[in-house]
Amino acid sequence: MCHLALEREQAEAGAEVGGIVLVYGFHVSYDSGRQRILPTVMDTRVVTAPAAPPSGDPSIRFAERRIAQAALKDRAARAAQALHEAGVGQGDRVAIVMRNDPELPMLSAAAALLGAVPVPANWHWQGEELRHVLGHSGSRVAFVHSDLVPRAEAVLPAGVTLVEVPVPEELAAAYGSAAPTGATR
Repeated sequence: MCHLALEREQAEAGAEVGGIVLVYGFHVSYDSGRQRILPTVMDTRVVTAPAAPPSGDPSIRFAERRIAQAALKDRAARAAQALHEAGVGQGDRVAIVMRNDPELPMLSAAAALLGAVPVPANWHWQGEELRHVLGHSGSRVAFVHSDLVPRAEAVLPAGVTLVEVPVPEELAAAYGSAAPTGATR
């Protein structure tokens, strides 16, 4: 298992706008006669815009933090470099088993920068559901929130590198510490 230290940055409003747009769709899969609908990245593209946003707002607001587009792009580029050094490239899959926090779009963008495909997985999944998405997707790397690591490790296919991502304080306070069963403690 790898550990990833993602720094928490506060950026000033009014930074550069533009960036990577991920267009999500859904893929319908049939497994043993059961229908599964999986989120799938349908398209990625780089969008440019004026140097300053009209409203001066950052691109992401999360609890009390604000992350400017420039900071998100910089963090995505650094994460993409780390993925590249780990052997991830064009067409590879990168699973993301995390709650909604600023690292999720950053990691999706990092994968897209390499031409890899982010595979977001529902963080509620466990057991056979999680095994299916991790195995069926062919992911080479799986980014997992630290409190979800035990359930991911239990079903992680051979050859998939697990990268533990710290849970932001704001999420830990909101959700509590999730046990491998999914129940809050």
